[in-house]
Amino acid sequence: MEEEDILKIKNSPNARIRGFAERIAFNMPIQGTAAEIIKVAMF
Repeated sequence: MEEEDILKIKNSPNARIRGFAERIAFNMPIQGTAAEIIKVAMF
């Protein structure tokens, strides 16, 4: 999911959709960092 898409749904009037966007935004850097660590470990 693109950052722009997350920002669009973060402004949604629906609380469930806003919560979904917040969880994605919070987890994205963590998952990206974990993926980078795994790539380094594999090589």
